[in-house]
Amino acid sequence: MLPAIPPLNCKPDEYGVYPYPQADMVVSGDRLFLWGKGVPLQVWRLSSGVREYVDTERFPLIYHHEAGIFVELNPDSGCTALSYE
Repeated sequence: MLPAIPPLNCKPDEYGVYPYPQADMVVSGDRLFLWGKGVPLQVWRLSSGVREYVDTERFPLIYHHEAGIFVELNPDSGCTALSYE
């Protein structure tokens, strides 16, 4: 017999902060970038643990680490390159 798996808490304690990864993440320098379907693009400063930026209008598809850009698909099947400085 297999024991029951406890339910996961997927409801955030703080709006926009999730207890389990439900988005894509990448670290670049001292920044953690978090984004995904339904999760706005967020930038966290690793050294301080402070969220320094949120963009509720952008939902990139991927991050190109070498170029330091996000790629966002457009409704017309084109794409937009986004960077964060």
